[in-house]
Amino acid sequence: PRASSATLVAALGVVAAPAAAQRLRITNACPTEPIWIAHEAQWAGGIGPDPQNVQIMPHTSHVFTTSVGLAATRYWPKMRCNAAGGQCVIGGSGGPGEACVK
Repeated sequence: PRASSATLVAALGVVAAPAAAQRLRITNACPTEPIWIAHEAQWAGGIGPDPQNVQIMPHTSHVFTTSVGLAATRYWPKMRCNAAGGQCVIGGSGGPGEACVK
């Protein structure tokens, strides 16, 4: 069965670390499927210091860099993607390094 966006939101736990740490930890609270995180940041080198399309396995986390002076950023979850984090059933958006879902 296809997961709804409400299910995806419920499965994705997002917690910001204390301000002094300048980090963002995203945890996959889904017990059965990996999620992929795509992101976009206003960063001198492009999309940000972290790799695009980070796979997070069930009940594990990934810590993203959120440096002092980072002007803007966004992160979005994706599910049921291919091995490279593309061609996702849920969450494909067409951002930097991303392809829109057709």
